[in-house]
Amino acid sequence: MLPILIAAAAKAALGGYQYYQGRKMAKGNKLENQQVGSEYTKNLASAQRMAAEGMPEQAYQNQANQINQNMAFGARQLQTGRNTAGALSGVVGAGNKGYNQLNAQDASARQQNQLRVLNAREIIGRAKQRSYDQTAAAAAAMKGAGMQNIGGGADMLGAYYTAIDTPKGDKTVDAIPDATADATAANSNNSSWVNAAMNRLGTNRKFNYKK
Repeated sequence: MLPILIAAAAKAALGGYQYYQGRKMAKGNKLENQQVGSEYTKNLASAQRMAAEGMPEQAYQNQANQINQNMAFGARQLQTGRNTAGALSGVVGAGNKGYNQLNAQDASARQQNQLRVLNAREIIGRAKQRSYDQTAAAAAAMKGAGMQNIGGGADMLGAYYTAIDTPKGDKTVDAIPDATADATAANSNNSSWVNAAMNRLGTNRKFNYKK
């Protein structure tokens, strides 16, 4: 009978350890503490830099230089033309229009880059959520396995004490379950096995200890 007691105690102890570890894992599982790959943070940093700049600096400067060259060319043409006042107004107007368009393009690029920042943050948020959900599932599985083994150990002890307290020749009590068979059955169905074990211990069995 001693091997049965050792197996039952070991099963219950393992279950207690598993349940403790699962509970510890769940308690430390915080969404804001989830780690993501370095590629996520690099993409976010790149998007943030671009959002602050708008158009690439070189592209902006190239277009500004083109506008200035067009204005200079128009000013030189005024020296040989007539109606100088009207022509000058046209050159200045064209230059202003060019700069307005350039600044509008820069603002649009900045808005697009800001959207990239939001998108990068959303991707990081989804990655953290996946990590959180995976850890939560692992913690729940660990706690469930712990409860299963605790119930299995209690069931084995209950069967042992019921057997030794049953008078010889009583056919209503089953033989003490084999430890290996009990562990296999427990692992096949967690909740039903634990519930059955608790019901048998709490209601169906009466322990009559010999005085």
